[in-house]
Parts: sequence; C-alpha cells; structure tokens
Amino acid sequence: MIEDIIAQAHMLVDTLTFDAGNVALSALRTLGESARHGGPFSQLLGIHYDAFGDGRCTALLEVKHHLLNPLGIAHGGVTFALADSACGCAAFSALGEPRMVTQDMQIRYHGPARPGQIMAQAEVVHLGRRTITTQCRITQNDLLIASVTATFAILSDSEVQEIRN
Repeated sequence: MIEDIIAQAHMLVDTLTFDAGNVALSALRTLGESARHGGPFSQLLGIHYDAFGDGRCTALLEVKHHLLNPLGIAHGGVTFALADSACGCAAFSALGEPRMVTQDMQIRYHGPARPGQIMAQAEVVHLGRRTITTQCRITQNDLLIASVTATFAILSDSEVQEIRN
C-alpha cells in the first residue's frame, strides 16, 4: 500500500515548484526507505533502531532536506523526537512491554545537527515502580549535538486499556 501512495505522490511532485518538489521528494524517499522500521511516526522521520535490549537503545536518523529549518540545519524537534524515541525504546527494553508514556523530558542542545546521519544512544538509569528514567546522547560524527534526560510514567493495566480505547 505504501508503495502505491509513494508512486501517486511522485506524480504530484511534478506540479510543485523546484524547492517544494525537493522537500516533497526527500520526505517520500524517507517514508519509502523506513517502511520496515518502528511505528508510523518513526517511519515518517526515518528513525532506524540499530540495537536495543537490557535497558539500552541505539537509534539512527538521516537528516534530510525535509527535516531542515530555514538555516539549513535539523529542526530542533527532529533531534527531540529522535531522543524521545531512543529513550522510549530503552525503557521498553527494560520493562519488556509497551506500558509507559513520556512524563517529562529535558534536552540541552550543544550544537547543530547538519544533513547526514545522527545517532542517539539511550540507557535506563532508574527503574522504579511508577517511573523509569533514561539518559541519552545525540551525536553526529562523534560531536555531541544534544544531551537528554527523560522520565516515563509506567502505566497500570487499566491505564493502558483506557488509552487504547
């Protein structure tokens, strides 16, 4: 199904201006390449989970044209979303089931993420009865882009059911 959507969208791209067409093509290529990874939001951004388990996760994202801000660097929300996804993956691997939601997340940006691959490495630093806390480092070519602390609320069975309904 995704291949049909991408094929139809490529026909529409021809009607766009050059800049808008380049942004649209970049987004379509990412969606097509990431169809085998994670959930819909991860697919949209092109997040690839390289390794996870035992309270750790490494996630990769290719910063492409459609993820840039007007200065030509990754929009801060892209870095934030990658960190949230990696931290959530680490928390999930420690809990063994998807029963948590982001409660709080603090990010410190240390430098710009430029076009190319960025990597998030997250690990659980605290696992309690009702919360789980992770730390994450986002890097690009061994340069620190951002550091993150994220806390997730661990949901009860009834809370999980309420969200799913």
